[in-house]
Amino acid sequence: MTFEALAFLKNAIKAFKSKLTDVIFVYDGVVYSINEEKSCIKSIRYNNPDRNVLNSLNYTVHIAEAIKKNEMETLQPYVQNVVNVEENGYTYYHKVRQFLLDYGETIQSFIANMNNSNKVCESNDLIHDANYCALLEDDIFAHGTGYGKILTPVRNPKYRFTLYKGLIPYLKSDRIELWFIDADNVSSFTDFKVIKSTSVLDVYTRNLLLP
Repeated sequence: MTFEALAFLKNAIKAFKSKLTDVIFVYDGVVYSINEEKSCIKSIRYNNPDRNVLNSLNYTVHIAEAIKKNEMETLQPYVQNVVNVEENGYTYYHKVRQFLLDYGETIQSFIANMNNSNKVCESNDLIHDANYCALLEDDIFAHGTGYGKILTPVRNPKYRFTLYKGLIPYLKSDRIELWFIDADNVSSFTDFKVIKSTSVLDVYTRNLLLP
């Protein structure tokens, strides 16, 4: 694992606001983060990524805790490869292969489902949408990190979801699109697509389709 690759992964989990137990998976130049319950999947696509770094990380699995605990100045000689199964015991040697199979399969299945699902756009710019901006800024984001509220979309009342402060990592200059994606007959995914100047961040959360 090069310093550049480790820095890349550190920046990704920072953008994701990943918990220590989240698993990071790199697939076809896109970085994914998935929680233990597999109920929240995040992805980030960089506009001008370092291809050498992406190629070196492709089809690898990482644990956010191990990445966060590796500081640049203390990288040597403790960890040579963050996810090298043969050499690195720090990232749970006995679990890495299973993580790769389990989460890798989940991510690839998820990608296929997302590409073939019906996507309904609720808002092209959620933060500046008159139906939501006051609610987000004054009601939800004015409270603490753990505050949540069940929302019923204005244009698509079929979908209901709980929005938590801190769920969408964004800046005022970002554009946020809100999409709904049917997963099956009883659930759907909410996709908060954050359009940044350097990347596109997607936050997918699974929701029950409430009557």
